Amino acid sequence: MHQQLGEAVARLNKEQKEQMRLNILEQSNVLFNELGYDKTSISKIAKKVGIAEGTIFNYFESKADIFMEVVTRDFHPIDIEDIA
Repeated sequence: MHQQLGEAVARLNKEQKEQMRLNILEQSNVLFNELGYDKTSISKIAKKVGIAEGTIFNYFESKADIFMEVVTRDFHPIDIEDIA
């Protein structure tokens, strides 16, 4: 079964893969905000996105990886010269 999921992801083009990855991040962000980190599971994320749980692991290694990307993806370092 895992091979079938991998094959389905392999059939997506680069743009579709990036869109899926962004959708996972966006839906994860909603759940983290609604439920908190501990009550948000990979299973809940997958259900909200509308994909199989195993598919998430084609994009992220763990819930912690998803969380770190969610909280840092809009973070832009400030150049100290921009402040002065």
